[in-house]
Amino acid sequence: LVLMDIDDFKTVNDTYGHLAGDDVLRQFAKLLRENLRETDYIARFGGEEFILLMPSTTLEEGCAYAENLRKLIMENIFIVESKEMHLTSSIGMCKLTKGKSEKHYFCSADKALYRAKQLGKNRVVVCDLVE
Repeated sequence: LVLMDIDDFKTVNDTYGHLAGDDVLRQFAKLLRENLRETDYIARFGGEEFILLMPSTTLEEGCAYAENLRKLIMENIFIVESKEMHLTSSIGMCKLTKGKSEKHYFCSADKALYRAKQLGKNRVVVCDLVE
């Protein structure tokens, strides 16, 4: 389970307005969709957060995939009111195992996401390393 958040997204809304922010969210979502594997699922979780499910993926594979997404986001050029902008994303993730509740997984991934922000943003943190 992966939770990702666009770093400093509030600055986009404050500088360019909420309509421009919505356009950036659409560009971000499109970039994610275009780079998903066939087996993955992505959804906007709220605000500038997105959730990614990667069934049949080991933790190591998931970490590598999340890191590739992070780099892709960082290298992508987003267009805001005819201006080029670079964004970064903080990513928190946890491995799904049997016997735990959905709430547990969301809390674990959210804790990892918060830690990624604390460590300076633009990084992937796994909940095993947080707990």
